[in-house]
Order: sequence, then structure tokens, then C-alpha cells
Amino acid sequence: EEFLDVEPEHRHDETVTSVGVRVPGAMAIARLNGWLTSLLRTKGEDIFRSKGILRVAGSDERVVFQGVHMTMEMAGSAGGKV
Repeated sequence: EEFLDVEPEHRHDETVTSVGVRVPGAMAIARLNGWLTSLLRTKGEDIFRSKGILRVAGSDERVVFQGVHMTMEMAGSAGGKV
């Protein structure tokens, strides 16, 4: 019955926060991969979800990344231009 309750009491976990990062210009993919790898290795258990749209140096295509905890993937957007 509780599972089907469409109006359960909703509470936020005060320990869950978010952060945004905005960097001007295009990112060097090798440096980005190194930074993300290090971040996820050291803080991955604390990162519930990550996502972003990146402009990568040398490419006109947007790169979309998303991850859950220590797992992350990047892919070019479907025909999307920066």
C-alpha cells in the first residue's frame, strides 16, 4: 500500500548538495579525462549523479557526459553543434 501512495510525505536529505562548474572556452579532452578520473577515484562514492555538456577543443560537436557514483561515460551529441 505505501508503495502505491501517490502523495507520500516528501523529505529532502540535507546532506545532499549540488555544485555547478562553468569554464569559459573549450576543454582539452586529455586534461578533462584526467581531472574527472581523479575526482571519481577520490570522491566517486560521494557523487550520486554527474552530468554536463562540454565544448571540447578541436571539435564542433558538443560532448555529453553523465555518471553515477564512479561510473561515467561521454558521447558526442546527436549532430549537436556547440
